[in-house]
Formats: sequence, structure tokens, C-alpha cells
Amino acid sequence: MKQYVIVLTMVLFLPLVIFSQERQVKGVVFNDQNGETIPGANIIITGTQTGVISEIDGAFVINVPAEQKELTVSFVGMGTQSVNIAGLSYIEVRLVPGVDLDEVIVTALGISRSAKSLGYSATNLKSDEITESRESNIINSMSGKVAGVNITSSSGGVGSSSRIMIRGMSNLSSDNQPLFVVDGVPVNNSLRSGSGDIDWGNGIADLNPDDIAEMTVLKGAGAAALYGSQAANGVVVIRTKSGENTKGAGIEYSGAVSFLNPLRLPSFQNKYGPGTNAQSWDYWQSGEESYFAWGPELNTGEMAVQWNSPLGENGQPILLPLQSYNDNFRDFFETGVVINNNISFSKAEKDKYRFRIS
Repeated sequence: MKQYVIVLTMVLFLPLVIFSQERQVKGVVFNDQNGETIPGANIIITGTQTGVISEIDGAFVINVPAEQKELTVSFVGMGTQSVNIAGLSYIEVRLVPGVDLDEVIVTALGISRSAKSLGYSATNLKSDEITESRESNIINSMSGKVAGVNITSSSGGVGSSSRIMIRGMSNLSSDNQPLFVVDGVPVNNSLRSGSGDIDWGNGIADLNPDDIAEMTVLKGAGAAALYGSQAANGVVVIRTKSGENTKGAGIEYSGAVSFLNPLRLPSFQNKYGPGTNAQSWDYWQSGEESYFAWGPELNTGEMAVQWNSPLGENGQPILLPLQSYNDNFRDFFETGVVINNNISFSKAEKDKYRFRIS
């Protein structure tokens, strides 16, 4: 009977012994920048997988082992912080924004998500990556930086349009370009052409690269689910600078000068000239069809009527020597100069206002 009493006593007091090995810690998680509470923050016992999530008011309660002296607090877009809880039953944790922003991207409706948590491919470009090449068209600044993105410039002229495709062509009835969303507003990136099919550039080229804070390229069906059928060819989400986190006067200047020359020009033969009819062309026949070859040989002193022959007193074109002008088409090209200057003013006051003028 005594043995049964001893065993029963041990069973009844065992939970008390186990409970006495844990202690309860309460606390609140704040945003150190604006003082607001942070709901959904992760509070984990350091070195374990055990933890809780803060409530809507940022408060949390966690049971920790008696010997445990540290908690790890984290939140998306905030710096992870280790908190010493030795001898404490209540703590206030203030997380600093912006430390882990490299792992956060902006998706639909301006929602920030961790890149690792997305179920589709997404590539993020920061401001310094966009402006390092100093392209006047922000589409060209993406070239070579995003996998699966093909960018084609229609011409080398300043202000000309650029075409972008993500993962190749998907249909034959549209231009296959992705949807552009600037601060939550869809932007039409179609080509603007005037009379004579002149290339006046495309819509997104009007955006100043120095005003962009980050650009995210969303690929695949997951991106289309976020924005609907307009995003069938992918989405390029652009977030512009707002003056947030500005310290001091916030005056910024950037400038660049680029010099342009043709990289490659076509080769021309300069030995024979063209003809205007069969009598002045050398030709040979094969079967029933005639194939025209080059005209008379140049630089031999032979005279002929040419397209630039002036008219004589009798009103007839004057004969001119058949002479070659090697690579004279290069004289049409001059060294192009592109000058970019940008100055911006920004200021922010905690919990009061923020602005940026560029």
C-alpha cells in the first residue's frame, strides 16, 4: 500500500516539477522607425525551432526553459534581433527596418514578400543596378541583368523604343511584351509612332531611371494570377523613390556623359559601279533568264552619266569619270554625345511627412 502511495505522489507532483523548469516571458514588438507595433513577428527560442508569433497589437507570450537566456525576433523587411531575457519576465523589442531588404520584393498591390516564399520566379533590381549603365531608357538598363529576358532596341537613336520579352514569344496576336506596373498603376508600353512610322519611343521610356527605387520582374503563370490576363507575358513591377529614410537635406546629384560611335558598318565593294540599264551593265545569260552583274570598272578614266551628273548648256547631263569614293558613307556619322544630369531634393520627418522632387 505504501508503494502505491509513493508512486501516486510522484505522478501528481511530476507536472509541477516539469512546469517549474519553464518560465513565461511577455513582450511587445515595435518598429523602431515609427514606433508602431508589428503584428506577425516571429519570436523564437534561440537555438531551437520553438516559437510564437506576435498578435495584432504586437504583443506575445512565450514559455521558455528556465536556463534559456536569449530570444531571436525577426520580421520580413526588418533586421533580425537577439534579445537577452536573463532575469526578465517582460521585454520590449524594437526592430530596425531596411536591414534585410535584399530578401524582400514588391509583388501585387504593393505587398512586400520574402523572395524565398514566392511560388514563382522573380528577379529584383535595386536602384544602383539600374543606373550604373546610365541608359536613358530604363528597359535597356535591364539588359544582361535578368535571366530569361530578351531586350531589343529598334534603333540606336536617342529616345528610340526598346522591346522586351520574358521567356520568349507566347502568342502571335500581340506584341508579347510584359505588363508594367509603376507604384501600383499599369503603364502602357506600346510603341508611339507618328507619320511615316517614325519611332517616337515607348511609354515606359518616359520614366527617369534616377527616380526608380527598385524593379522586380515576375515570370510565369504565378505572375499572371496576381494581375490577370494582362500579365500573361509577365510583369515588371516598378517602385519609385519617395524620400523615405532621408537624412538631412537629402540633396542628390548624378551626371554622366556618353560618346557614341557605330560599332559595325556594312562592307561595300569599290571596284565596280552600278548600271542604269542592260546596255551599260555587264550581264550573262543562263537559260532563258538574264542575271545582271556589276557595272563598268571604276577608276579607269571611263566617263559616264551618273545620278549626280550636272546638266550642261544643252540641258543634257554631263559625263563624269567613274570614280570610287571609298567608305564615304562614314561621313554621314558624327560622334554622338549623350549628357544625363539629374538632381533631386528629398526630406522625411518621422510620422509627419516625406517628399521627393527630382
